[in-house]
Amino acid sequence: MMPNFARLFGSAYVLNFNSGYIHLQRTGFDEEGMPEVERVRVGASTIKLPDTGEALFEIRCDRKEGSIAVYINGEFVVQWYTAEEGEVPEPGAISYKAPGGGIGFHVQSGATQIRVSDIVVAEWNGLTDSARSMESEQQDIVLLTNGTDRFSGRIRAIHENNVEIVAKYASLKIPMNDIAEIHFARSGRRKVEPQTGSEITVHMQPVGRISGVPISSAGGRIQLDSRIAGKMDIDLAPAVVLEFQSAGGFLDDWDEDL
Repeated sequence: MMPNFARLFGSAYVLNFNSGYIHLQRTGFDEEGMPEVERVRVGASTIKLPDTGEALFEIRCDRKEGSIAVYINGEFVVQWYTAEEGEVPEPGAISYKAPGGGIGFHVQSGATQIRVSDIVVAEWNGLTDSARSMESEQQDIVLLTNGTDRFSGRIRAIHENNVEIVAKYASLKIPMNDIAEIHFARSGRRKVEPQTGSEITVHMQPVGRISGVPISSAGGRIQLDSRIAGKMDIDLAPAVVLEFQSAGGFLDDWDEDL
């Protein structure tokens, strides 16, 4: 199976994991075109996945440092250095050895089913905290697109392509084009009842979904009655899937032999 990794993934790094551990392999071809597979050594790499059956994986790569780190649900799990075993390269040196620049995923047990979805590729700003872990009990948090600046306070309105936020020392009006993420205070979130059979879910590209009862559809747009946002008119251009039986989880059942 190992030589087939190179033919399957090409020149890449492959994350090989199951419910108890995770390790990294480098795949590629030698000068004669023969497949090569090399395991990148690291210390303890034991992981514990949540019992919910799903998790958010965040893979951070620093090409100059030659490091690849994995976070699961916002918590650090393991980090590899792709230079010599465990050796941290000199500052400014490029130590990646896989010329393909790709990354692959492999599940150790053939009996284990896995679905990888909602893949987002973005430039990492180098911060050690996870952007998705920025949550507060009492304050709304706005992260800007530069990846470093953020504001906390109370969002008063989202109007005319601007977000109005009342911060500690001043009120701000921030253009939506400058905002990467908005995290609302946990204490103010509405408890949402399970979806009804009449609701549909619109899955958007690259990530996100909107649910509601369909009212009408024409000209590449659809009107939904959302329990959270009320009546919404949605452009279907960025939509990738319209799920008409949202409670059924149609993406969960699949045949690995197809």
